[in-house]
Amino acid sequence: MEEALAPIGRFIMSLVRYFVVELIVDRILYGVGFSVLKLVSLGTYPRSPVSRQMKNHCLFAGVATFTIAIVLIAVFNGFS
Repeated sequence: MEEALAPIGRFIMSLVRYFVVELIVDRILYGVGFSVLKLVSLGTYPRSPVSRQMKNHCLFAGVATFTIAIVLIAVFNGFS
């Protein structure tokens, strides 16, 4: 029975991993980071076409923005 369920479990985990990476990291965090960098640099950075290094900068800016937002929400709500 376990041999029959192992491939199904691996398939489900690969789908979850794909959705997490594709939707959350590549779409949401990149989009937020791209927007924040455009706003902070007054539209001069990042330039098109986006290189791999610029994409990494956008992802980092997105992660930093979400981290700062969560910390600010926690501070203003009194850590409750």
